Amino acid sequence: MTNRAISRMLICACLVLISCELVPNDTKPVLYEALVTKVMNGDTMVVQFVYEKPESCSRSEIVRLIGVNVPNVINCPPENYSIESWDFTNQYLYLQTIFLAFDTKDQYSRLLAYVYREDASVSVNQQLLLSGYAF
Repeated sequence: MTNRAISRMLICACLVLISCELVPNDTKPVLYEALVTKVMNGDTMVVQFVYEKPESCSRSEIVRLIGVNVPNVINCPPENYSIESWDFTNQYLYLQTIFLAFDTKDQYSRLLAYVYREDASVSVNQQLLLSGYAF
């Protein structure tokens, strides 16, 4: 192996190590505690933040679950299985304390978030998918 090849390998190794240091080890999202005050649809709810609220939010916000879509209960007549998905979310979350890991707001000013119940090992987003109420 030539000195030039060894130098290139050392430079590549250094770049890899430096890039690893630039990635933070603690990439856990900030979770905000909130109370679900209304379930509007299987994937949309109104929450009230309990203690601290995100900087760009008011005390009460409409939250839309990230990564899932459910049939729309608001349509007239409601879409197939929309009442079942609303009922699932309503029974699972209404007046429950939840934890939100939010991303941003959508074009309708809804807070896009992953929602967790304290007693659950997976997000509500995943629960809807696993239960067959969302796609």
